[in-house]
Amino acid sequence: MGGQITISIWLFTLLVVIAGIAVLDRVLIPSTRWFLRRRINRVLDEIGTRLDIEIRPFQLTKR
Repeated sequence: MGGQITISIWLFTLLVVIAGIAVLDRVLIPSTRWFLRRRINRVLDEIGTRLDIEIRPFQLTKR
């Protein structure tokens, strides 16, 4: 029950890279997208009030 399991360094590196990509895909990219969308909509609202025109908020295309 207390034995060790050894893996080669290239396999460990591959697993770390795959885990890093998964973290980027599931956590960091959606939060960054939300942050940028919020800032863009705020800028569009500010431009709309200064120029007295209606600009639609930033929208992503549907899949």
